[in-house]
Amino acid sequence: MEELFPATMNWQSGIGTPTLIIPSFVLLFLLYHFTVHSVLYRRLFSGWANPRKADVTRLVVQRALFITLLGIVPFILSVILFESDLDWLRIRHLFQLRSIVWSLSLSGGLVLMSLFMRKRAATHKNYPQIRTPEWTHGTHVLNIASWAGYLFAYEFGYRGYLLFLNAAIIGTWPAIAVSVALYAALHIPRGPVEALGCIPLGVAFAVAALHTGTIWVPFVAHYISAIVNDLMAFHYNPNFGMLRAAQDAAQGKKLSESVT
Repeated sequence: MEELFPATMNWQSGIGTPTLIIPSFVLLFLLYHFTVHSVLYRRLFSGWANPRKADVTRLVVQRALFITLLGIVPFILSVILFESDLDWLRIRHLFQLRSIVWSLSLSGGLVLMSLFMRKRAATHKNYPQIRTPEWTHGTHVLNIASWAGYLFAYEFGYRGYLLFLNAAIIGTWPAIAVSVALYAALHIPRGPVEALGCIPLGVAFAVAALHTGTIWVPFVAHYISAIVNDLMAFHYNPNFGMLRAAQDAAQGKKLSESVT
């Protein structure tokens, strides 16, 4: 009697971890993506009396959901299901010479890229992610703090859960290929510039993480570049400004119109 499946489809020992990691990561990301882009999610913040607070809260909740689905859930799966020792999560690796060199190199390169892109329409379209044009000092603090949690979960998901756990089973370069492919594919909604840019950046982050043995290096580089990019996008976008300054400008405009 012929086998139900050909030999090439037989289950092989040792492939259980990647077989579960990759689909679970994609599933968690899709759950996050379709939740924050749903009509129901938008309605939660559409009827607020203060649109500025509604927009800030919307993004903070969005980042909190990402932290939960792409950070906390993979952490639980890594410890309980895959029994990982999470050595790549230990901060001591960050203070090695190679980690410092990688962190400075990646951060410097990304900051230069932000300087180059600071006046581009594509940058102003997506950044800063808090889209209310009037900010307060509290808005900046909340943005910086929520970026930290979001990006740590981000690096845990992409470079920890997806890269390190797979590299131990399928090898370094196959794991890099998988992580970079998903990294670029899941950025398609952000437009072609970001999606294509994720390929070289994903390779650099993956190699840096594996070479230093920690996700802290890509996190530091990613976090620094995100903050610098947001600050520059905020400064160079004429539609954005501090709340007090915006109020003064509006008052001055009304005054000049009443005079004329």
